Amino acid sequence: MKAIYISHLVTDMEMKAVLEEWPGIGIETIEFGVGDNLDALDRTVKKYRMRMGGWLTERPFSVHGPFLDLNPGSYDSLIRETTMVRFLQAYEGAAMMKADRILFHTGFVPETCYETGWPDKAVEFWKRFLDEKGGKIPVHLENVLDLHWETAAYILDKVNCPYFTACVDIGHAAAYSEQSPLEWLSGLGSRIGHLHLHDNDGKEDLHQALGEGELPIRKVLKMAEACCPEASVTIENTDIRDIRESLRFLLPRGRENSADAFAAAPEAPENRNGDGPELPPVLNGSLNRVN
Repeated sequence: MKAIYISHLVTDMEMKAVLEEWPGIGIETIEFGVGDNLDALDRTVKKYRMRMGGWLTERPFSVHGPFLDLNPGSYDSLIRETTMVRFLQAYEGAAMMKADRILFHTGFVPETCYETGWPDKAVEFWKRFLDEKGGKIPVHLENVLDLHWETAAYILDKVNCPYFTACVDIGHAAAYSEQSPLEWLSGLGSRIGHLHLHDNDGKEDLHQALGEGELPIRKVLKMAEACCPEASVTIENTDIRDIRESLRFLLPRGRENSADAFAAAPEAPENRNGDGPELPPVLNGSLNRVN
């Protein structure tokens, strides 16, 4: 069954109200995404348990890892090492909280990271990270400013770990990528283990309710059902009204606990995921940078 989470981007009171309204919906916390909280990990875990109480054991629970100033594919070894420390701390926090999964951003920044060299550094980083952790918690790699799905596919395929999969953020793909959310879903295909769902105007990362923006949400959901039917989902809105609207969009009346959250959408194109990605020219060495 697909797990569906709400990102804890609203107040505790609002979060608990939505959890009360929607049986079975889980929590995706951002508490382990801040360096200060990781510096005081035991206290952070204790305080969050006190704040959220039994909801943490009664519902699915996901952790969003840190990302500010971090980059697993950095050309600077000290930045990679700092990133490793922070990611391992977040993973330890997730283990302490008995989380179902943990998500990390790719860290790719156009015009700073280049699609030649950077992916190989990222591959080295993730192989080391996953060797240390041993697969106790599934890890998802989330796109943010990434230009092409092929870069994420390259990293995932080279690392080649069954509990290391993609998190496709459809809002980020629409706002920042040179490829559409449908291309990201079709391209990454079975490599996808998790989805971040929110809407926008295709230009800015607005985190609107599903159906409120310009994205073809129903086509996205149908494509997801074809490409990654077992992927879990996080609703990533910053306003309680948008969260409720997204849940109503995703789970029509009478299917509040259903695993068929994607089923009501029109037919999507066939999944193109095959033996491996056809890498963009910059990854094949014909260009030195992304223009």
